Amino acid sequence: MAARKLRYDWFLKIINLYKYDYLIIGHHLDDSIETLFINLFRGSGIYGLKGINKLLIFKKKKILRPFINFKIKKKQILNYANKNKIKWINDVSNLKNIYFRNKIRNKIIPFLEQNIFNFKKKIIKTLNNINLEYNFIKEIITYYTKKIFVLINIFIMKL
Repeated sequence: MAARKLRYDWFLKIINLYKYDYLIIGHHLDDSIETLFINLFRGSGIYGLKGINKLLIFKKKKILRPFINFKIKKKQILNYANKNKIKWINDVSNLKNIYFRNKIRNKIIPFLEQNIFNFKKKIIKTLNNINLEYNFIKEIITYYTKKIFVLINIFIMKL
């Protein structure tokens, strides 16, 4: 979390320094799969198991993650960037297996890909199902919260 805060603070400094309207960061399907496993191993509930939020609007809508949908993979982003001569910054710490996420990225996921048929397709299906269930629960809670609020107001008005 501390490294994440430092990284996002740095992103905001870049936005302010160059007066950018937005900074697009390259989170993708593989990041969402890593997040699922991290949160699974931490004992997360449904919110943590849904992966990375598809739509992030961070700090006054300045930092965007448009590639978080369950179809865009890291390899596709890198190929596009190379083909179109788009510069990006690759965090060299991603190669070091001293961090939990990197152990999942560099050891656990490659092992699962080699040993489970259609591993990524199955994980994508799971992430999609979890997100559907999360969104359904959220909608139900919002619906009934509004109903309860109306009932409370009616009750108060009768007093």
